[in-house]
Amino acid sequence: MGRASSSKKVARAARAAGRPGTGRNWLWPLAVFALVAIGVSLVVVSRPESQASASPGFGDHWHAAYGVATCGDFAAPFADARGDANGIHTHEDGLAHIHPSSSAATGDNANVGTFAEEVDLGVDDDRLDLPGDGDAGKAFAEGEDECDGEPGIVQAAVWENPGDEEAEIVTEGIADLKFEDGSIVTLAFAPEGADIAKPPTAQRLEDATAAEEGRPLVPVEGVPEPTPTTLPADTSTTVPEDVTPSTAPSDGSTTTSAPPDSTTTPAP
Repeated sequence: MGRASSSKKVARAARAAGRPGTGRNWLWPLAVFALVAIGVSLVVVSRPESQASASPGFGDHWHAAYGVATCGDFAAPFADARGDANGIHTHEDGLAHIHPSSSAATGDNANVGTFAEEVDLGVDDDRLDLPGDGDAGKAFAEGEDECDGEPGIVQAAVWENPGDEEAEIVTEGIADLKFEDGSIVTLAFAPEGADIAKPPTAQRLEDATAAEEGRPLVPVEGVPEPTPTTLPADTSTTVPEDVTPSTAPSDGSTTTSAPPDSTTTPAP
């Protein structure tokens, strides 16, 4: 009985070994390997993008050129209106100085909207409100204002690097446009398809730290110099006018000035 049972088991095993499709199945291990490889590839590809979106961070110091052109005319460079609240501001030099001091200016928050809030500039996809009073603070709105008889639209021209000739034109999500180190952005109200120029102050990217370090700015024709209050304070030491330096007599002797007479004679 036992021998017969053993013989049947051996026979069944032999038949199974020779039956097609009963060999080891490699499809499952191969599928697992493929999924792991795809996952690793996605992590590697997405890592530079996530790192880029996290910049600038605390300790970074970026500079970008900006300008606001309405019907082809560039506004004068703006000044800080909120005292550099978040670490993205300007020195009235036509540059955005980006060195985040709060998370409101790090990563993707280092954008046009955050800078516009600092300089009191209103930016929407269909309206620009310039800072200031009177003509300086004029608003330009789609459907209401024109440029030489043509309807104007709000748009942004973006050059990623100073050497770029062609700009990317953006008409939606303008306030969310992120500044990059060395980038150039012109916010414009102009007819659709109009040529949009780089801001004249873009050449100041060549010496972007001049204003903050107290050096002369690259002169730009037609652009006023920053007001004294926007430049770093003079830290040199001066001698007060009411202090008279002591001098030694020509004969080498020492003289001592007598203190003023503090004695008063009572009136009779």
